[in-house]
Amino acid sequence: LRSLYAWHLDLLLLAVVKHGAARLGEDLAGDGYEEGEDHERQNALFVALARSAGNPEHVAALEAINCRLEPVQRLEQSFLDGTEAETQDILHALRANDRKALRSALVRYHRRRLRIIPEILEAMLLG
Repeated sequence: LRSLYAWHLDLLLLAVVKHGAARLGEDLAGDGYEEGEDHERQNALFVALARSAGNPEHVAALEAINCRLEPVQRLEQSFLDGTEAETQDILHALRANDRKALRSALVRYHRRRLRIIPEILEAMLLG
C-alpha cells in the first residue's frame, strides 16, 4: 500500500512537471470534481491533472492506480477529517496555476494517508 501511494504521488508530480503552466487549470470542466464522495472528486481532479500532461499513458496509469486504491479510499474517510478542505486546496492550486502550492497539496494528501496505513489495513482485515 505504501508503494501504491508513492507511485500515485510520483505520477501526479510528473504530471505537474509535464504540463504547461497555462494548462494547470484548463482541464477541470466536466470532469466530475464537483460530484460524488470526497475521494471521487479528488480522483477526478487527479485524472484532469494527468490529462493536462498531454500523454494518454499518464491518464491510463493513474486510472489503473485509482481502481486499485478505490477500496482503500473508501476506508480513508473513516480515519481522516478535512478531506473536503484537501480537495479545495488541490482545486484552488490547480485553478491558480500554482505549481508550488499544487505540489505541496499533493504531498500533504499522500503523507496523511501514509500515516493511517496501519488503521486502513486493520479495517480491511476485520472488514
